[in-house]
Amino acid sequence: MPFCKKGKIVTDPSSLEDICDHCGSVISIRREALEPEWSEFEIPAERKRVGPPITPTKPDMGLATYVGRTYGKRGKEAEAERRIARIRKLQRRMFYYKSRQRSLAKAIKLLSKLSDKMRLPRSVTENAAHIYRRAVEKRLIKGRTIAAMVSASLYAACRDFHIHRTLDDISNVSGVRKERIARNYRILMEHLDLEAEPLDPTKALSSIAAKLSVTEKTKRKALQIIRKAQELSIAVGKNPMTLAAAALYIACALAGERRTQKDVAHAAEVSDVSLRVRSKELWRLINRQKGYEGLGTP
Repeated sequence: MPFCKKGKIVTDPSSLEDICDHCGSVISIRREALEPEWSEFEIPAERKRVGPPITPTKPDMGLATYVGRTYGKRGKEAEAERRIARIRKLQRRMFYYKSRQRSLAKAIKLLSKLSDKMRLPRSVTENAAHIYRRAVEKRLIKGRTIAAMVSASLYAACRDFHIHRTLDDISNVSGVRKERIARNYRILMEHLDLEAEPLDPTKALSSIAAKLSVTEKTKRKALQIIRKAQELSIAVGKNPMTLAAAALYIACALAGERRTQKDVAHAAEVSDVSLRVRSKELWRLINRQKGYEGLGTP
C-alpha cells in the first residue's frame, strides 16, 4: 500500500521495483527475473522457454508432463499417494487410448532397445525414429510388423550416417529375417524419397579386420589395395563387403598372416565363391600396376 494512499502500484521493468505512480515510493523489490530462460541448446533456431529438447525418440516428442511417483509414504501421505497413482494411471490411459499411439509407443521402445544393443549414437536413434514416424504418416506400417519396419528404419538411419551395420547385424539383434528387413527398407526408400550413398569399402574394412584380429600394418596394406582399386575403377559396381574382404585377404597373404578364405568370408558375411572370384580379379589387376609387381599371388 503506498504511503500517500492515493496512487496505484506499478512495476518498473528495468529495476523490477513496485512503486507508487503518485508519490514514487518503493513498495517492494522483485527478485525473480522476467527475461527468457532458454533450455534448448541443440537447436538454437528453435529454442523453447522451458523443458527438455524435443526428441522423436519419445512417443509424445518429449512435450508431455507426467505425474510423478513417490515411495515410502505412510498414513495420510500414503492415501494421497494412492490418489495420485490413480491419476497417473488415468493419464496413461488417456494418452494411449488410440491404437496408433500404443503402436507408436511400442515401436519407439523397441527402437531404443535395438539401438542400445548395437551401441548406436543418439543422433542415429533419433533419425530412425523420425523415419519411422514418416512411415506411419504415409500409412506404410499397415500390413507389416512393427519389428520389421523398426529394423528397416534403423538400417536406413545407419546408412544415412555412414555407420557400417549390415542387414545381418540388425537381423541378429531384432530377430527379424534380413530378407524382410531388406524388403521394408526398399519400401521406405521408395515412398519416403530417402537417399543412401553406397557403403564405402574402407569403412567396412575396419569391422572385418577386427573380427580377424589382424595387425594394423596388414590393415593399412588392405586399405592401400582398396584405394588403388578405386583409382582403377575396379570398385565400381562391386559389393563393398566383398571388395573389402578380398583386399584384406590379399593383404594378409602378403604380410604372412595366413587367413583362410572361409575365415575371411565368414567375417565379412559373404560367400566363399564371391570372395574367391573378387580376390583373383583384384590381385590380377592390381599386380600389374607399379609398386605391386613381383609380389606373387596369395
